[in-house]
This record gives sequence, C-alpha cells and structure tokens, in this order.
Amino acid sequence: MRTRFWIFAGLVALVFAVNLALVSLRIAQTGEDTVRARLALAGSALRAQVDLLDARLSPRAVATLPELIEASRPDERTLRAAAAALTPEPDLLAVEIGQGAIVSRRARPAQQVDDAGKLPLGRAPLEGRPAPAFASWEGGLWRVSAARVPGNAAAVLVGTLVDDRLAAQLKSQVDADVTLLLNGKVVASSLPQGDARAQVARWAAAPSPGYGVLPVILPGVGSALSGKLPLAASRYAVRGALVALDSGVQAALTVPASPYLTWLARYQAFYLVGLAIFILFAFIWGLFSGSAQPPPREVQLPEEQPESAAAPPPPAEPSSGELPWSAPPAAEEAPPRPVPDQEPRAESLDPDVPPAVAARSVSQHPMWSADPFTPTPTQIAEEQANETRSKEAAPAPEGPPADPDEEHWRDTFEKFREMKARLGEPVDRISFEKFAAKLRKNREDLIAKHSAKGVRFVVYEKEGKAAIKASAIR
Repeated sequence: MRTRFWIFAGLVALVFAVNLALVSLRIAQTGEDTVRARLALAGSALRAQVDLLDARLSPRAVATLPELIEASRPDERTLRAAAAALTPEPDLLAVEIGQGAIVSRRARPAQQVDDAGKLPLGRAPLEGRPAPAFASWEGGLWRVSAARVPGNAAAVLVGTLVDDRLAAQLKSQVDADVTLLLNGKVVASSLPQGDARAQVARWAAAPSPGYGVLPVILPGVGSALSGKLPLAASRYAVRGALVALDSGVQAALTVPASPYLTWLARYQAFYLVGLAIFILFAFIWGLFSGSAQPPPREVQLPEEQPESAAAPPPPAEPSSGELPWSAPPAAEEAPPRPVPDQEPRAESLDPDVPPAVAARSVSQHPMWSADPFTPTPTQIAEEQANETRSKEAAPAPEGPPADPDEEHWRDTFEKFREMKARLGEPVDRISFEKFAAKLRKNREDLIAKHSAKGVRFVVYEKEGKAAIKASAIR
C-alpha cells in the first residue's frame, strides 16, 4: 500500500511539474512577444516624432518674409521679424546674409557672428537646401533645419537643443525610455542620472536583447533568486532596441521587463515551494500509511435458522414408573403387574425360597420394597450423593482451552439479539455456536491481512436491520 501511495503521489507531482512547464512557456512567450511589439512600436513612433519636430521648426515659412527678402545685412530687425513668424520661439534662430549672421538663443541676447561657417550646417544653407540633421555646436547637440531666402543671398536656420527635456518629451510620446547617443556617449536621456545611463552606454556598444538582472524579491529569501527565475524565459531586467538616426546619432529605446516577467518568477517560486511541500507530505504520509488502522468491515453472519432445527432434540426422560436400566426391550412387551388389594404381596425371585420365608423377611425388614425394582427414596438420595462425590473427585476432562474473546463474542451476541428484538426481527434463528464460529473466522482473516493484534465487533443498525462490523486493533 505504501508503494502504491508513493507511485500515485509521484504521478501527481509529475503532472503538476508538467503543468508548470507548459504554463511558464506560454506566459514567457506572451511576455516576450509583448515586449518586442512594444519596442518595435516605440521605434516607429520615435522616427515619426523626429519628422514632426522637423515640421514644427518650419524655416521655409520664415524665409518668405519681405523683411528677409529685402535685407542687405543681418541685424536685429530681421531677427525679430523671423522670430515673430515662429510660434513657439525655437531654441536656436539664425539669419545668415553674406559672410555674417545674427544668432538668437533661448534666454540669451542676440549675437553677431562674422563667419557664418561657424554655425550649425556651416555655409550649406547659403549654398542650397540641406536636409534637417543633428549638429554639434557650442558643446551641445542640436536638431537643425535651414531654408534659403528666395531672391537674396540669405538663409534662415532654426534648431532645437537635444537635451534631457527633449528626451522626456519623446518618452511620453513613444511609451519607452529614450536615450540619444553620439559616438557612444550619452547626449540626452529620459533615464535618471547615474548607473542607468552607464548601463545603456555599455549595452549600446554591444547590443543584445537586453541587459541587467531581473529583480525577484520574495518573502523570506529576499533577492536570492534574482537571475535564477523565471524559468523558460530570459532574465534581463531591461529590454532594449537600438534605432539609428542621422548624423551618427543613435537612439536607445528601453523598457523594463518587470511588469511582464517578475510576477511569473514569483508564481514559479510559490508553485515550486507548494510542489516541494506536497512531495514531502506525500513521503511522510506514505511512511505512516502502512500503520494506519484498517477500516471496519461488515461481518456476514451465516444463514439464520431456528434453534430447534439446529440443536438435536433432547433425549426423552423416563416416566416415574420406569428406570433406564430396567426398561424392557422395545420388541418385548412387559407382563402386567398384579395390583394388590391392601398390601403388596411378597414374592421371591428365587425358586428355592418359599413365599412364606419371603413374607417373614419383609416383616423383619420393613425398609424393603414389595417390588425389588423400585428403589426407595432413601436409596435414591444415597445414589445421588455418591454420584456428586464421584464427579468432584474425578479429574477435570481435558479439552481445548476457552477462547480469550469468547466473553466479547457472547456480549456481542447478546447485543445482537437485543437489537434484532428491538427492530422486530426474530431472535431464535441463529445459535451462539455458529455466531461465534463466524466471528472467529473474521478475526483470523483480519489478523492475517492487517497484522493486527486483535479484532473487536460492534453491533449497529443498517437499513433497518441489525448488523455487525469488525475493526482491527493494532
């Protein structure tokens, strides 16, 4: 029984383990697909935001202003006219005419520049229509766009500073952290200052599906399982995608993997703990299952029959006028005994003794009976006393010893008869001998089957009838 129980528990544990593996694979795959889809969507959204930024700069509308077309040199009047046409005011605005230019930056006064080639994009705006690009100028990275003024050797340059503020705006639009890098160095990022940006820079140098270790914090063990769970899934703390922009600028888009995989790691941890507890409990239970008390079973009594039919009829007692040792044979008929008129007549059984001698003997010994075959009361009493003394003096007959459970069987038999009488069943259809024989057989079967020390029987009511069940004692 113990082996069967352990086999059953092992099969159940195997089913639970397979279920955990299948569920983990399905959930991990779903999480991975969700993260990849989110990164792909963020990459497309970032490119769209850059195009929208270029359209918002819109230098072509400023280049058609009459003040710029008629201007012969860059001055503050032309700069104010260009700034009035742009809403909101950009971070960088420059009007280039000939060799010089006038430049305005946010929160700073206008500045005259003698050489337009020192501005972002250099002299390209004066020579043609350069495409919007990222450009480094005065220690910062700018997104600039330029347009030539028709009918005049002049151009308008508009730019936006690439900094953490711009990265935060892009994050809110693309639903992912945005980090802009130039030549492997972080220029702007929506991530907090510190190790997070350094990790992004190291990852961008050798791109992979992600970086970092997924944090898994559980009660009692803390973060000891970080990097070990979840099973059947990658354990990167951050998933990222590298998007190449123009002018050597790269954008690193990163999303945390915790919302998708941390709960799976916790689920697996609690599941494995529960499975381990189940296996331990099953092992301990199996150790003690062999000594468990066997369930009681009902005793099938033999077919009941009247006691009169089961027991042999008692021998008929002899009549008061006959004794067993003087009864005549059945084939012979006893001669009639003469009835005396007053007193019994003495007759001698010896033919040599005359009747007169017999009569005198009777008169001399009044204790004799007229009928020698009928004992007197005194003789009967003496004979009974002699039999009693002989029985007491005789050794006890040797036979099998009494069963130690016979008293319990008799008590059960009496209770069985009482319940049958209370339920209206006949109580004279089974003898104690057959009842005890059936209990003895049930006792031997239970002791052999369950290695029990003994068996006890209980009388109870079953479907309106008296019944007996046996319980093994260990």
